[in-house]
Order: sequence, then structure tokens, then C-alpha cells
Amino acid sequence: MKLKFDFVTNSSSSSFIVVWPFKIKTLDDVKKFIANQNYAKILFDDARTQIPLTTKKKKLLDKITTEVSTGYIEKQLDNQQYRKQFMGRHKISQEQFYNDHSIQMIFYNEERKKDWDIAASIANDFIKDLKDTDYIYIFEIEDDTEVGSKMENGRIFHKLKNHRVNKH
Repeated sequence: MKLKFDFVTNSSSSSFIVVWPFKIKTLDDVKKFIANQNYAKILFDDARTQIPLTTKKKKLLDKITTEVSTGYIEKQLDNQQYRKQFMGRHKISQEQFYNDHSIQMIFYNEERKKDWDIAASIANDFIKDLKDTDYIYIFEIEDDTEVGSKMENGRIFHKLKNHRVNKH
């Protein structure tokens, strides 16, 4: 089951966490990996506005985890099953759960922690093999235009290590 952690809008977008083997300085740096000239220009313009992340930054895992947590994540257990397990662990009835705001807050805090742990695990797997010379860029791509839709739904970063954060 997929669950959305963050604000939901009607527009569709994805962010792509992309590992570049060097810092992007010129349009040609992007064209080495992105064949489509229009896409390369859009990504270059976006990259110029970013301060890329590196493996040397202490908060790299937190930044990647935060980005992953803003999208949908495949979870092993859906919300209803998790609630049943919670009620069983705490020996409370469904009526108690729905009538006691403090119990609900405990549940939602516990669930948020579990969701953060899942996002952190995904982020940790993503960054574990990075080199000291790698630069990480986060590109937000919306499908509100034909070009954006093709970029978001295509395999634009197939030549680079990347992780798509689906925000549909």
C-alpha cells in the first residue's frame, strides 16, 4: 500500500534525487547524461539555482530522508492493519481508540516515527555507495506542461544513479 506523508495537491509531480559524478557547471555537463536538449537546458537552469549535496555534508541522510518522506512510500502494512496492531499492543477497544484523543495522538506519533524510519532506510540505501566526488541534485518536475509530463514520466535520469519521489 502507498501512503502519502505530505500535503496533497491536484497537480502531479515527482522529485528526482540524482547523483552527478561531478559538480554541474555548464550546460555541456548536463548534456553528457541527458540527450534531449530541452530537458538538458531545463535541468541545467535548475541545477544552477541549487547548492548540491555532497557526501561530506553531515546532514546528507536527513536531507535525503526528508525528501523521500514528502512522497508516497510503499509500506508493508496498511493504516487499518497497523491501527489494529496498535490497539492490540495497548489493549484498547476500537471505541476507546476513536473516543480518546490522547490515544489517537500516541498512535499517530508512533505511525509518523515508523514512516520516518522507512524513509530513512530508503535514503540510507540510496547514499551508502556514494563516492566523495559525487554531487546530489534534487530536481522537482511537474507534469503541468507537455515537456514536464514527458520528463516526469520518462526515464530521463537512466544514465545516473537516481531515486524518484512520487508525489502524485
